[in-house]
Amino acid sequence: MERRRIPLLNEKFDLGIFTSVIKRSIVVSVILMALCLTGAFVYLRYTPPTYKSTSIIQLKYENSAANKVLELSNTMEETNSMQAIELIRSKEFLKRVFDNLPLSISYYSQGTFLASEQYRSSPFSVEYSVTNPGLYDIPVYISFTQERDVHLRYSIGGQPMEKNVKEGELVDLNGLTMIITILNFEAIKEQINQIKQDAYYFVINNPDNIYTRYCNQLEVVLL
Repeated sequence: MERRRIPLLNEKFDLGIFTSVIKRSIVVSVILMALCLTGAFVYLRYTPPTYKSTSIIQLKYENSAANKVLELSNTMEETNSMQAIELIRSKEFLKRVFDNLPLSISYYSQGTFLASEQYRSSPFSVEYSVTNPGLYDIPVYISFTQERDVHLRYSIGGQPMEKNVKEGELVDLNGLTMIITILNFEAIKEQINQIKQDAYYFVINNPDNIYTRYCNQLEVVLL
């Protein structure tokens, strides 16, 4: 009996089925590509950027002639360097550093989906004095109805509070005394036109929480 070789492709090749499969694969590939590009765009557009700063500190120590003769200079320098590193890592040192940085109050601009911290670029500033610790870490939403008319909205213990104030006027919010100064009203109007309501808010940070928040992000090593 004569053996018949089986072809790799069916003798009855259906071009229509083959074309349908190819078209279906192309559609799936295009959909997957579109989803990937959309996801990448959303991630890059709405994920807040993360910044990193580094610095090198040179420590200079005076070595006596006796230490040089005994070849103890390297050991002493390493010991002193480790002591300096532990000092920089200490809570008291870091609290003094954070007190000299503009971290006591955080300004935020409300976007379509996320809020972004303004840091030093806020179009308004707040000078304040806190006598009620319950007002720490509470968002205070601020709206600018006119060039000098300011509307404040916040909550204390679940109780909503509102107040209308004037720019440059001394205001007391139940233990929070402050003065609001407008730095760039054109930028404020542009943001309000995009968001319509609650375009800005600020938070007065608890000094103890500032240390807890930033100390874990600081790394000090011997070079």
